[in-house]
Amino acid sequence: MQRLKMPNNTNKMNANGAATTVLKPANNNLAAIAGTLASMRFLESQNLKAYLGKDYNKSVVAFSETCNAARNISSEVRKKHALQSLLKAVAEGDEEFAKKIVTSRPELILVSAGTATDLSGREINGLTPLQAAICAGDVDMVSMITAVLQQKLEDRKTLCFDPGIEIHRQVAAIYPDGIDAVDAQQQTKAQEFNNSVLLNILNIINAATEQQVEFELNNPRENNPDSPLNVSLHNFRAQFTTTSNEETIFNPYYLLAALEFYSDQYGADNDTWNRADLFWRQIVGYVQRYLPACYLQAQADDDFPIRETLTRRVFSVEHNPHAQLRLVDGDLDDLGYRWAYNTCGGITRGPRPGGSLEPQTDNSLRINTTRFRNLILTKKSALENLSSLAEAATSSRLSLGQ
Repeated sequence: MQRLKMPNNTNKMNANGAATTVLKPANNNLAAIAGTLASMRFLESQNLKAYLGKDYNKSVVAFSETCNAARNISSEVRKKHALQSLLKAVAEGDEEFAKKIVTSRPELILVSAGTATDLSGREINGLTPLQAAICAGDVDMVSMITAVLQQKLEDRKTLCFDPGIEIHRQVAAIYPDGIDAVDAQQQTKAQEFNNSVLLNILNIINAATEQQVEFELNNPRENNPDSPLNVSLHNFRAQFTTTSNEETIFNPYYLLAALEFYSDQYGADNDTWNRADLFWRQIVGYVQRYLPACYLQAQADDDFPIRETLTRRVFSVEHNPHAQLRLVDGDLDDLGYRWAYNTCGGITRGPRPGGSLEPQTDNSLRINTTRFRNLILTKKSALENLSSLAEAATSSRLSLGQ
């Protein structure tokens, strides 16, 4: 981008013959900005916002590169833009980009003024980037941030805070009564979800006619107010969306409950194939829509089972390249409508591992929930270890008077 030339001062004779200094703008753009800055504070300038266009943050960043004065004036806006970018990277599981921002601006993990939207449409606000990763169960992101901050300790001038103290403080703010207490509460809520919501929708599916079930399988997004099944499925989606969006800390036990409930109810009865198929796609699958990015990435890894630690930050499923566990124009494709992800590996349109649409015998509808349970336990254990390490480091430095 070509730099704007700074104004030149020129002397001009006034009517009395005295010399006066006149500001001569190098171009109209800089003159317009200078006039705006003279009349009101930069960050609160509605005129400047209109002048710079719809993408205000990016425009200010570009403007700040024109000269040192502009850089200084726009520093707060540039900080806000960096914070928004970091929160977005955390919410979308973009660990590589998040690392670049944390490395260059580690102080941003102290700030909770940003907002972002995760892949499910859930709004993130009132959380620091580190807390957003903690609440999503993204222990890989938390580990990365922790590692970057620990490296910064070698140069005290680069940090205005103690990483150990700050990490411990932020974890404690999310879990004031401890991680185990929140985990127990989440399991209780999941059990209530199992006993009320899942049981209710199961009864409605089983009471529906075969024609109604086939309509939902073939027309998953259409409204049919004359069908109790259609109305109930729409209500289930609205209810679970509200439940998910109201919780700050992601609750993985909802999906575990749905997986186990499905396996218990449909594991050995192939006479209810279409009903099992409907429950799998539109109940289990819809709960999967609200998984944070790190959980989706764990399921999309092409090493067959759900990964307990991430080896790749991807959303595409290698053995089914048409299935993307990824937002497409604000929607998660057909996940929760036409298909769900199988914990034994693979995208399945029907309920049986491997995606076959033909009924089988010998408990073929049963699924393996162990891997997903292990993923939950692994993440919980990793978060506890990170919290303990931060607390130990804090105690050590305080005892040494550092």
